[in-house]
Amino acid sequence: SAAAELGTRVRALVLDPLRAALGDAERLIVVPDDVLHLVPLDALPLEEGEGLVGDRWRIELRRTCTELLAPPPPVARGALVALGDASFESE
Repeated sequence: SAAAELGTRVRALVLDPLRAALGDAERLIVVPDDVLHLVPLDALPLEEGEGLVGDRWRIELRRTCTELLAPPPPVARGALVALGDASFESE
């Protein structure tokens, strides 16, 4: 299909030049530029019979390079904080 052909061309331009350097990586953190923000990178087709990019790598998008420097948010395990009927005008 035309969409698959376009997806293959985008993958060839954006990801294929990096494949040798990626080695056994399982996760890609990507800061797309310009219109690449509109491209679902994980949905791009790989070579015939290899599936999709998202089948091979877990793609994580960032808006800016400065997000790469920020510490990751803490991960809460098994905890829940819930508020309801809060009164911010108490006397």
